[in-house]
Amino acid sequence: MKNVDACLRLLGDLRRITDLPPVSTEGGKADLVLDVTVDGIGFSLMPGADDNADCLLLFCEFGELPQECSGLAMRRLLEANLVMMGAGRPGFGINFATGQVLLSGAVRVAGLTGEQLAHMLHHYAGRAKEWRETYFLLEEERRMSAAPSQAHARAAEMMRRSRKVPATGAAGKAE
Repeated sequence: MKNVDACLRLLGDLRRITDLPPVSTEGGKADLVLDVTVDGIGFSLMPGADDNADCLLLFCEFGELPQECSGLAMRRLLEANLVMMGAGRPGFGINFATGQVLLSGAVRVAGLTGEQLAHMLHHYAGRAKEWRETYFLLEEERRMSAAPSQAHARAAEMMRRSRKVPATGAAGKAE
């Protein structure tokens, strides 16, 4: 319960500097889950338990995988997980209930201020917006996945041109 009280203090601090709604503990402190929206992006915040008893758990809704290039987008998420790996660092996963991409992490409450937490949430919201626009793909990858038929048509035209023999005139000589 000590962590829940620390999380409530931190969320109260966050609430004082933002326009978040008051934190309700009607269901009991043990079941506390705060769903908030920051810069249009959904987050769920809750006190940790067991190995994360001194942490605030956060889940950020990044959105759906793109249908046209889900394999490549999943690869980018795995690459991001590798780059972000470390103690106290978040990671990407798929919400098994919704199929949505989530960024989740456990943030130590000790020494964390509401201002620092607000900055963190704004940062993750910005990254979620970037994901929703680019899926962390390079410009060329997005173009290729957005218009696969155009890419195939361009490739077919290039193949046709590379095989094309010089046109011949009436006398049978190359023009």
